[in-house]
Amino acid sequence: MAYTLLRMRIFRFWPLLVVLCLIDTHSAISWQTVQIKDVTKSETIVLRKWRHQGAIYAMQVNISGRIKGRARVQLILHSDPYKEEQLSGKVHVMWRGDWYSDEAEIRYQPEDVDSGGLKIRYRFIDPR
Repeated sequence: MAYTLLRMRIFRFWPLLVVLCLIDTHSAISWQTVQIKDVTKSETIVLRKWRHQGAIYAMQVNISGRIKGRARVQLILHSDPYKEEQLSGKVHVMWRGDWYSDEAEIRYQPEDVDSGGLKIRYRFIDPR
């Protein structure tokens, strides 16, 4: 009897477990990561959506790490800076919002950086 009750409880929550697994899998797969190769040098990075994604309507960008010195990072839209942050010390930048392109350009420009490391974690969001 205890075994039957346990089976009934498992089957009652089975659909919820499947949904939670699918949500977590989609979330984990959608993020991409890229490193700034050398924080002492300027770099332009092109972020791209995954091939399997459809039409993009939003984007999230997280920049994290630490630099010794000062730098500037920009999100470029139509060849002009759309968002910009000054970086120094411990870095945590989060940009999110509407985005209707399959690519995004990030420009990193150090001003007087001696050392450090920066990681860009991003995802393009489609209606799926």
